[in-house]
Amino acid sequence: MARGLADRPTVVVTEPLEEKPSKWLAERAQVVHCPYTEECLLRKVLAHADGLIVRTYLSVTRDLLDQSLDLKVIGRAGVGLEHIDLAACRDRSVRVVYTPDANSQ
Repeated sequence: MARGLADRPTVVVTEPLEEKPSKWLAERAQVVHCPYTEECLLRKVLAHADGLIVRTYLSVTRDLLDQSLDLKVIGRAGVGLEHIDLAACRDRSVRVVYTPDANSQ
């Protein structure tokens, strides 16, 4: 059963994803592409986002998380979590997921 656009979570993507996962995500969420380099815009779109997908360059800090009132999950399209403040995510009950085996394929 197809969900209406209003029923879909809003997910902010800060760097391009591969075609297949990008298409999968677009079928299930309202995807907002916002470059990590546009910090003011990023803070604005994060205000009501349910999810955030980061790759390499964005540092997810406590300050950035304070801008995101509805954030439930951060997905790291990669292996390392050093750019994500895990303690701040725990404090806000934001789940962090990643792809630990991405480099082995």
